Amino acid sequence: MPDLDSPYRLRWQRTWPDEQDFTARLAEGFCRIYFEAGGPQGGRWFWTASKATQLGSGHAATGRAAALAAEGVVLPPVEAPSNVR
Repeated sequence: MPDLDSPYRLRWQRTWPDEQDFTARLAEGFCRIYFEAGGPQGGRWFWTASKATQLGSGHAATGRAAALAAEGVVLPPVEAPSNVR
């Protein structure tokens, strides 16, 4: 059963020990986010989403925003239940 308090729809796991780098695997692809400490995007999070080819990538201010952006590329939108107004 999914954690209903979590904003995430995929299961994110640490890619490398002691790094701010996380991967979520799909049946036919993956998503990855990691913190960029230096360079022009230093202090921001990079995200990428791929299946057979790259579907999207970008930068976000937080790890949460990066994870949600990557999930949004590979997963269908969630529709609100019909009884919610």
